[in-house]
Parts: sequence; C-alpha cells; structure tokens
Amino acid sequence: MHHCSFVRSITWALPAVAALSLACSGPAAPGGDAGSGGATTAGPKVNRLVFVTELPTQESNTKRMIATPWGWQLGPMYESLIGVDAANGKRIPQLAESWKLEPDGMSWRFQLKKGVQFHKGYGEFTAKDLPHAVDEARKTSSHAGIFGFWTTVADKVEPVGDYEVVYRLKQPDSTFLDYVGEQVGGMEVHSKKHLDEIGDSNLQGQPPVGTGPYQYRERTQGSNLIYDRVQGAHWRIAPDFAEFEFRFVQEASTRMAALLAGEAHIATLPTDLTAQVQKQNYKVVTGKVPALRVFMNHYCCIYKDQADLKAGYMDPTAPMTDVRVRTAMSKAINRDELNKGFFGGKGETSYLNPFHPVREGWSTEWEKQFPTEYGYDQAAARKLLADAGYGPGNPAKVTLLLSPTPGVSSIQDVTEAIAGYWRAVGMQPELVTMDAPTVRANYQAFKLTNHMQIIGTNSTQWIGSTVFGSYLSRANGGPELPEGDSALREVARTVDDAKRAELWTKYGNILYKEHRFLPLFYLPVEAVADPKVVGDWTFPGSISGNWTHIANVKAAK
Repeated sequence: MHHCSFVRSITWALPAVAALSLACSGPAAPGGDAGSGGATTAGPKVNRLVFVTELPTQESNTKRMIATPWGWQLGPMYESLIGVDAANGKRIPQLAESWKLEPDGMSWRFQLKKGVQFHKGYGEFTAKDLPHAVDEARKTSSHAGIFGFWTTVADKVEPVGDYEVVYRLKQPDSTFLDYVGEQVGGMEVHSKKHLDEIGDSNLQGQPPVGTGPYQYRERTQGSNLIYDRVQGAHWRIAPDFAEFEFRFVQEASTRMAALLAGEAHIATLPTDLTAQVQKQNYKVVTGKVPALRVFMNHYCCIYKDQADLKAGYMDPTAPMTDVRVRTAMSKAINRDELNKGFFGGKGETSYLNPFHPVREGWSTEWEKQFPTEYGYDQAAARKLLADAGYGPGNPAKVTLLLSPTPGVSSIQDVTEAIAGYWRAVGMQPELVTMDAPTVRANYQAFKLTNHMQIIGTNSTQWIGSTVFGSYLSRANGGPELPEGDSALREVARTVDDAKRAELWTKYGNILYKEHRFLPLFYLPVEAVADPKVVGDWTFPGSISGNWTHIANVKAAK
C-alpha cells in the first residue's frame, strides 16, 4: 500500500474517444458491430451482446470463491429456487414452484419445477442436486458473511423424492428465503454430477453447469467471460441475443470509447461520461428497485473479548472510539456538494444505512433528526472534536482507505473530497491505496483499527446489517455494538411481520444513536446502452451484485 495522489477527472472529446477505442479495445464482437453487415432486419443487430464494465475484484469459476457483490459474473448461467421479480424486487417462483414453513417453525418445504434440464446434456434438475450445495458453502475457509449462514443456521437438506425437498434449520430464521434464493446469492443451482467430475474449477476449468438461459463458453482472466444461449427452448425465457459477453475494462474512458465505436453495446460509466454519451442519443437503463447504497464504513472499536466488554477495545487510542468524533466526521461533510459534483444530483440521501423508507422498520424520526444529528455543520463538527479532546495541537487522525467499490466510478475524487472536508474541521486524514483482497485480509486479522472506507453495495437489509461490522456475521470492524447484535438475533428468530418490523426499528435506533455508519446516498443502478442494438433491459438493481437478469435485455427493433 502507498499514499495515493489526487487525479482529477479528464474530460475527453467525443471524436477523440471514438478513435481511441480502435487502438485500445479488443476485437469486435462476432456477428458484426452495431449497424454492420451481420445484422438483419428481422432479429438482433448483433449476434453477441457485449457489456463492458469494471474488472470484478474477485474472479473465479467456483461460486463459493466469489463474494456476493461480484457474483454477477456467473449469473447468466444459473438459476435459484426463488427468483427476484425484475420490475419490483419481490420474491417469485423460479426452480421452486412453491414453498411453505413447516409446523416446527424452522423447516421449509419446497416443491420443485419438473423437466428443467442442466446445460450440456447433464440431465434433469432434481432434489438430489441440492444437498451438496450447502456442503460446498461449508468448505469456505471463512465461516463469515453469506456462506457463514449455511454453517451457523442451516442444518441439513432432505430430498423427498425427485421434486420435493426440505431445508431444516437449527433455529427459526426469517432471512432464510433470501439466502436460498436469488436475492442474496450463493445457492445458485448447479449439477452435482458435473461438479463431481470437474472438482473445483477456479479459473482454469469449466464451472459446474447450471440451468440458466445462457451457458458458459469461456473465460479469459482479467479480460472477459463469454456465454452462449442454450440449445433449444429454455424452460423459462428465451434471450434475444445468441451470445453474451462480459468484457472487463478498468478505465472508464476506454469503456466509453468501446461503446461509441460499436465494439460494446452496454457500458458502465461515471456520471460525467454518461452525460456526454446521452448527448449522442445513447440511452440510460436503470434498475427498478432502490438498493445501491454508498456509505462510509468505520473500521474501529473492536472489543478484545466479546464475552468481557470491560477488557476494552483492541485499539483504545483510536479517535473514532468516541461517538463525538464519529458524529463530527459526518457533520463535516457537505452531502449536497458531493451529490451534485460526483453523482449528477441523482443521489437520494441515505439517513441510516442500510434502512430505507420502503424497507422494514423505517422510522420517520431518523429523517427528521438528520439535519441536527448528521447534517452539514462544520462549526458543530469542530466543537464536537474539541469536546472529545482534539484540536490544533492534537488533531484527530484517521486512515482513509482508497479502494474500488461498485457504483462509485469516481471513487478517488470522492475520497479526496471527503478528506478535504475533514481537514477543514481540523482532522488529519491519511489517504492510503489498498486493494479489496488486502482490505479483507486486514480486517479479518483485526489490523484495521482506525480506518474508514467508502463502500458501494446492494444487499438486503439483513445482509447490509450483518456483513458490515456485526459480530453475528464476522468480526470485521466496528463499532461493535453488542446491544445491536442482540436486537439482530431477535430479528432473525421472528417470523411475525409486525413484530419483526418493531425489532428492526429498535436495531435502527441503536445504529442511529451510535453513528455506526456514516451514510451518504442511495444511487440509481445505471448503465448506458446503444439504442441501435438494445431496446430495453428490465433488471431490479437490488440484488447483491448489480448486473443481473441479463436474459431480459431486449434487442432493438
């Protein structure tokens, strides 16, 4: 890791960018570029749909080796027992036709879809393909986060014939349906027979076949992933495009160049470049469900021993152990400036991560109190710091991690701006560049004790609450709040909707008071499409990993 330098955004002239793409992008997609001789009036204008986006932080053909935010890379080939409606984010049947809670209150019985075929001739999907998926999840070296659920909560999976299965849990759990379904990810259905043949594939071999509308063809590490539409009629949906490619390009200007040159047909771009290509009549496609949260995560305030809180924190000298400092850090930031300057004013204020007015347990009091408790007031921030014992001769120090995050293409500039706000109130931030694997390794080893990081992620309220800082999921940094963890345990055990909502509010009040997160915005999940090739794309944007429902991309007519 090293100190980062501030790199300002470069505005490219559109003709120059288009020319640049010929030199820096890969070969044109088979079937012709947009408007090429390979297009026909009756079908899609291209044979292969190319979606150019940032390189995922983790690449693997073994699903359990990919953290949820990056699971979209294998999404086109897999389906789940429970799907997510692309238009509203609600649960819908997918490979399971129905499900119900058993009388014991902690087992779930599923009736499965009949006749669904695995790719490449691996036969029909049946209940016998499901138990091993939990066994696979339990092979992870860390029983943390999403995969930790299958170790700590799940007990066993019992097939009942070919088309019925019962999942037995160790305790009642209201989050189970999201864990087993498409919403959270990690339990995508794949062939046990094929997995037994290939073993762990990583990046060298084929992933285990699934049942999705696209099937895997090949991967070039750090470059792309290519899929083919399944042979014959898919049981659920027929994609318009015969081939699909995720192409990985880290530089936003190069992604824009590929889009303008017709070498890619959908691209992820930062706000300023999106505005440029919109002037060229390119269209923005947006996720239908608000879920992409941008917030700052505190890595601090980790107890030496959760069973003996009197033993104190691992690093009691960290300024952020004082809630007054955490409050000052929030009040020093001008969110309106950040929103207009880096997100085109599209950000919706996040009053409490990971809550939202459409989610369970929302309290209008959080929004009412926000200007006083969290809102921009640098004079109040300075006073809070002084009350906590910090000033010109003793500035509050914090290490600000600079690491790529989904949904924040301008991460370096945003991080620099926040550092500037903190300097303005007398703090002393140090910017350090650290890649995601190093961040993960360091917080799991409790080496991040006075650090902050901008996070961009989609997730359910439960995952958003537990993965970031809760001791229930993993000890990945605090502030650790034993009272909050107790409330979360009650949420998980409660299946009554009204009671669970009350518990969520109780938990949210704890987060709010303790400034567990520094909330910033809910952002729309957006990509830019070539209207000559793409007619529409309905996707929720609320699943953990933005780029889902690829088979829904419709060809321009």
